[in-house]
Amino acid sequence: MTGIKTDSSAVLPVRLDQVLHRLAHCLSQETNARHLARRLLARAWQCDDHYLIAARPDQPVPPGVTTEALAMAGQLIGGMPLDYVLGESWFLGRRYEVGPGVLIPRPDTEVLLETAWQLLLTSPVLAAGPWFDLGTGSGIIAISLALALQSGKLLDDSPAQLPPAYRLRPPQACRIWATDLSQTALTYARQNSRLHHVEPLVCWQQADLWPAGAPPAAVVLSNPPYIADSERVQLDPAVIDYEPAEALFAGDGLTVYRRIMTEAGRHIKPGGWLILEHGYQQAAVLRKLVERYSELKFIKTVQDYGGRDRVMVIQRCQSDG
Repeated sequence: MTGIKTDSSAVLPVRLDQVLHRLAHCLSQETNARHLARRLLARAWQCDDHYLIAARPDQPVPPGVTTEALAMAGQLIGGMPLDYVLGESWFLGRRYEVGPGVLIPRPDTEVLLETAWQLLLTSPVLAAGPWFDLGTGSGIIAISLALALQSGKLLDDSPAQLPPAYRLRPPQACRIWATDLSQTALTYARQNSRLHHVEPLVCWQQADLWPAGAPPAAVVLSNPPYIADSERVQLDPAVIDYEPAEALFAGDGLTVYRRIMTEAGRHIKPGGWLILEHGYQQAAVLRKLVERYSELKFIKTVQDYGGRDRVMVIQRCQSDG
């Protein structure tokens, strides 16, 4: 812990306003220290941020809660990413549990889901699957897809768009297979599937890319590691020091894409789809890579919220050659 006393001999503040002041002081070098202080205390107290905003300034805070919040502040000052400190991350407006050993979700991956969703609305028969999520991490892609196939909408606060006849209804057979080589990542993925009540809808497997025993996929989604080992020094130290290297780095950055494309013909139905997230400078080289495979056809590149190339849509040809 960095410069923060949390042992029993330290005098802990008692009132809510005092605790928040102490936390904000500890976090004074961080951007938006008071907001961070409130988030840490809310997490330690297991309450909502809005509860703290509305609470009386003199409301007593249990000593154990204060101690935990100060410990979390120490982790944050020490360089641990905020999502790991809080033990949670948000994706498409939903909360997911995360921690060391699993990649923190990024907004860019929302574009991957939005692209798949638009494809599904154009061709609702794809809802029948099978769908593969290769390298699932915390499970955000597979779980978001399962929730969308159940409700007919990608976002909780949007109107349903997928016709009822195509929606997923438990206890229907699993339509989604999600894989990861990391047992730690799969532990988080399963926890998150329970959190969002989609356990029966996703088949989780520890596997190196492709699920064993699954029929050929109608749609494959993947956010594989795509940062070149040589680019490691360019990243934020918090990413390098805390997030799993195997989820970030892959040789020259194209290693996993080559594997996926080489093996796609055996795992995707003729006419099926492959939707890949990639680095913003990789679109051109990935398109050239697709052209090497006669059974694959480049369809389009989709840009992220910042206007950068981020997602590639590829179709498996109806016949090879």
